[in-house]
Amino acid sequence: MKRIFSNTYRVILTLSLFIPAIAFGQGGSNYSIFGVGDRVYSMGAGYESFGNTQIANTMATGINIQNPAAWSFADKTRLQAGFRFNQIATNNATISGSQNNGKMDGIGVLFNVDTTKGFSIALGITPYSNVNYAIYTPVSVTLDGSSSLGGITNTSGRGGITQVFAGASYKIFDGLRAGASILGLFGTINTSISTQIYTTNALSSEINRRDAVSGGGVSAGFMFEPVRNLTIGVAGAFYSSLDISTAQRSISLGSIRIGDTTAQFTSATPMPSTIGLGISYRSGKFLFGTDILLTDFSSFSYREGKSNYTSGQRVTFGISRLGTFAPGTSFGDRINFNMGGGYETLPFTVKDQTIADIFLTAGMELPITTDALLGIAFSGGQRGITDNGLVKEMFARFTVSVTINEIWFQPFARE
Repeated sequence: MKRIFSNTYRVILTLSLFIPAIAFGQGGSNYSIFGVGDRVYSMGAGYESFGNTQIANTMATGINIQNPAAWSFADKTRLQAGFRFNQIATNNATISGSQNNGKMDGIGVLFNVDTTKGFSIALGITPYSNVNYAIYTPVSVTLDGSSSLGGITNTSGRGGITQVFAGASYKIFDGLRAGASILGLFGTINTSISTQIYTTNALSSEINRRDAVSGGGVSAGFMFEPVRNLTIGVAGAFYSSLDISTAQRSISLGSIRIGDTTAQFTSATPMPSTIGLGISYRSGKFLFGTDILLTDFSSFSYREGKSNYTSGQRVTFGISRLGTFAPGTSFGDRINFNMGGGYETLPFTVKDQTIADIFLTAGMELPITTDALLGIAFSGGQRGITDNGLVKEMFARFTVSVTINEIWFQPFARE
C-alpha cells in the first residue's frame, strides 16, 4: 500500500507541472457554439496519439472509454489521470485570430479482479464535450437612409458536459469478450451575448444564460478474435433524454437602466446514441487499427442557432510500435510510439454547409518507473471552410497523462 501512495504522489507531482500552462485559457473552437460542443472521444495520451482509435484496440495501457470489452485484457489494476491543452487559429477570409484553452482530460481506475476469467471493473470521470468560444461581430445600422450607427456584438460560451462511467467486462470464452457500463451526464453551459452601439444615447443589451444539463445511459461492447492477432470490435452508447434547467437574465441600458428581467424554465431533448465498428491487427511489435463511429443528431433540439442537426460520421486509424516490459529490456524498447489520424463530419450544417475535421496525431508513452508511464500526445488538423462567410480553424492539441499499473488482486488456486 505504501508503494501505491508513492506512485500516486508521482502522478500528482508530474501533472502539476502542466497546470500553469493551462490556467489562463481564453477560448476554443467557435463551432462549439452548436449542439453539445466539441466531443471528446478518448481519455489519455495513449489513445489520443493512436488517432482515438479504440473500438477493437487491445492496447495494454490507458483506459478505453469507447468499448468496455477492452477492460477484460488488463492484467493489473490501472490508475490514470491527465490534462489536455488546445490552441486554435481562426480566420474567415477577412480577419484572423487565435484562442486557447486547457481542461482536465479525465481520471479513471481499472480494477483487474480475475485475469483468468478476464473479469475487470472500471470507473471514472471524463469530459464528454467542451464548450469554449468567443465571437465578435460588427454591427452596422443605417438611419434615415443616410446616417449610420456602428457597434459590436460579443458572444461567448464556457462549460461543457462531463461523463461518469462505472462498469465491468468479462471473457465469455477464448476469443470473445464483452463489457458494459452505466453512464451519467452532467454539466453547465454558460452563454453571454452583449451588444454595444458606439454612440452616447444608444441602447446596449446583455443576455446571460446558464444551462444545467443532466442525463444518463448505458454503453456496451464486444471484442471477437476470429483468428490469432485479428480483433473485431463492436460498441455503442445509448442515452436517455438530456434534461436542461435554464436560468436567464436580460439587461437593457441607455443613459439609465431601462430593463432587467430574469426567467427560469426547463426543457429536454433526445440525446443521440453512438454505434461503432473497429478492426485491429497485431503483427510482432506493431498494432494497426481503424474505427468508424456513427452518431445521429437529427432529433436533437438544443442550441440550434443557425445550424441544422444531421448525422455525423467519424473514421480513424492508428499505428503503434508497442514497447515491451520484459526483464533486461532497454529503455528505448520500453517506449510505445503511436501515430494516427482521422476524418469527421460534424453532426450539423451551417448555412447548408457540412463542417468537417481532418486531423493527424502522434505521441509516445515513456516509462517513469517499472509500474508507471508518462503519455504525451500531439494532434493537429483543420476544421471548417471560409466560403459563404464561415470560419476555418487550424487546431493543435497537446495531451499529457500518467498511468500507474499495480497488482492489487493476487491470483488464487482453483480446483
